[in-house]
Amino acid sequence: MKASAKTTRLNAYVTGVGASKRVVVWDTSIAKATPDEISYIFGHEMGHYVLHHIWIGMTFSFVLVFLVLWVAYHFVNWIIRRFGTAWGIASPQDWAALVSSFWL
Repeated sequence: MKASAKTTRLNAYVTGVGASKRVVVWDTSIAKATPDEISYIFGHEMGHYVLHHIWIGMTFSFVLVFLVLWVAYHFVNWIIRRFGTAWGIASPQDWAALVSSFWL
């Protein structure tokens, strides 16, 4: 990865699922680190792969998005019950509720 065009920091990451799995070591890391340090960096990233951190991260993200959407759904329903008549919104199915949801 040509990170040197944007930064001078050292970094690496593991990404992908299935056949697209890969470890990416930034060119800044390769340029500034010794071969032993690069091996350590690569080993560290392989540890993330072996410990299934990609799947854990994807599962965590899915659950978090689900919870945020669930809370937003209940919040919008509460807001419409509380202020809907004053705003002229009869129910969450009213098209005006869509616009008011973005302003909250």
